[in-house]
Amino acid sequence: MDIFEQVKKILCDQLDLEEEQVNEDSEVIDDLGADSLDIVDLVMTLEEEFDTEIPDEDIRKLNVPHGYGYSEPSRDQQQYPPRRSEPRAYTVSAPEPRPAPPAAKPAASAAPSFAVGDRVVHKAFGDGVVAAVKPMGGDALLEVDFESAGTKRLMMRAAGQFMKKKD
Repeated sequence: MDIFEQVKKILCDQLDLEEEQVNEDSEVIDDLGADSLDIVDLVMTLEEEFDTEIPDEDIRKLNVPHGYGYSEPSRDQQQYPPRRSEPRAYTVSAPEPRPAPPAAKPAASAAPSFAVGDRVVHKAFGDGVVAAVKPMGGDALLEVDFESAGTKRLMMRAAGQFMKKKD
């Protein structure tokens, strides 16, 4: 069997055609009705059958309809210009000097320390007693039982702004 006969048999099998429909002048897309997926299947089958590899350039030369990405650019590709391919020039300048860090707060404004059993007064929750202190990173979680608001969980640093020890 010569090469054309082998290719003809593959085309008929893959595209579900009669042998009379395929001749040496047949266009795979226009005459035989192959679509892009058929082309991929045909290329893979031909490569396997003839134990060769078909270069991408040759596949692009096939009669593939517009919009399949092989023959001509799609409408979108024609409508929008391609991206710039030349490298962009970037200028590098010295970094801006950083502002000086704020001055440390005086020790008097540091968050007060609370311990279990301390009687406290909170601006919003009223009188209460510290029920638990759980360290968390550089801070602590306070559980305070307030007489009128029930048990509340507060971070010690934030609580220091709204709560103070009762005399």
